[in-house]
Amino acid sequence: MKIAKIEIFLVVVPLKKKTEGAHGVISEQKSVIARVWTDNGESGLGSVDPRAKYDEDTPDEMVHILRNNLVPAVIGEDPLRIRRIVDVMDLAVPRHYGAKAAIEVAL
Repeated sequence: MKIAKIEIFLVVVPLKKKTEGAHGVISEQKSVIARVWTDNGESGLGSVDPRAKYDEDTPDEMVHILRNNLVPAVIGEDPLRIRRIVDVMDLAVPRHYGAKAAIEVAL
C-alpha cells in the first residue's frame, strides 16, 4: 500500500459570536484539512486549527507548505510507516509542525 494522493483544504467557519482566548479575539475558525488517499482507495482525514500568536504559520502559509513541499515529498510512501513519513517531511522542510501534523493525523 502506498500514498497515492493528498488533498489539502482550507475551511473557514464563521462563529456565531466573537470568542476571546489567550491568543486574542476571533470571529471565524480557520482549519487546514488533509485527506490522504492510498492506492487501494482507503483514506484518512487530519486537521489543524492554526492560531495567530501561537502557531508559526498562518492557515494560508500551511496550505502553501503542504501543497508545494510536504505532499510531493510523501507521495509513494507507505502510509503505515508514520515515523518514516515524519522524517521525510522533516527533510523536505524544517519546522512547520502544524502543517506536518495535518498529514500525520490523517495517517
